[in-house]
Amino acid sequence: MPPVPLASIYDPVAGAIYTLEAATQTALRGVIPEQPDAGPAWGFGISFPANNGMPDQFPKGRPDVKSESLGTRTIQGIDAQGTRITMTWSARSSRIRRDVVSVDERWISRELGMALVLKRSVGGSASAVVQLENIRREEPDASLFVVPPDYRITDVLN
Repeated sequence: MPPVPLASIYDPVAGAIYTLEAATQTALRGVIPEQPDAGPAWGFGISFPANNGMPDQFPKGRPDVKSESLGTRTIQGIDAQGTRITMTWSARSSRIRRDVVSVDERWISRELGMALVLKRSVGGSASAVVQLENIRREEPDASLFVVPPDYRITDVLN
């Protein structure tokens, strides 16, 4: 099944995030969760679920965590610091058939105070990438933060 194209409107002034689905002209409205100590680690209000949507395949227990610096990289003309976090759940400690490895890669711009690229792979079989594109350092048009008038808005419980 092909992926469903979605668009997001992240409105920190209103404290809302909208997920727009063009095919159904539906906008799901959620509240931006408070993250006082999170800083820019996940950036634009997006986080991957710990199990990447695979509750039956994901082990329980504490993983072995390894963090490494990936240095600095320029992404769309903006310097970003990279970090790779590898989490390994041992087959011996969590009663699973084989070790499960989850790898997160984050590229954070200190200048913008947000993530430019987020990558996650789990067990070599599932992956997700969120990347900002067409970054412009100018005041955005206010219409970009408004749900189109022909969309039906549905509130999501957060």
